[in-house]
Amino acid sequence: MVISYNYNKFWKLLIARKISKTDLRRTTGILPNIMTRPNRDEEVTLETLGQICAVLGVSIGDLVDLTFCEPSNSKSWCSTVERY
Repeated sequence: MVISYNYNKFWKLLIARKISKTDLRRTTGILPNIMTRPNRDEEVTLETLGQICAVLGVSIGDLVDLTFCEPSNSKSWCSTVERY
C-alpha cells in the first residue's frame, strides 16, 4: 500500500489567516527543514502536526489529506484510491 500526503488545505489556511510559513515556524518552534516537508507533500510527524494544530486551533484533518492506494503490477500509478 502506498500513502501519499497532500497539504493544500494547510497552505490555504495559512493564506486565509495571513500567516507566513516563517511566522508559523517561529511560533511553533519547528525547524526550517521540517517546514519544507509539506512543500514536497512528504510525511510530517504527528508531533509536528499537533504543534501546528495547537497554534492554529484546528485538527489534523484541516491540514492534510491522505490518499491510500494499491500500486498496479504493470503500471506506475495506483489502481485503487481511497482518500481521507
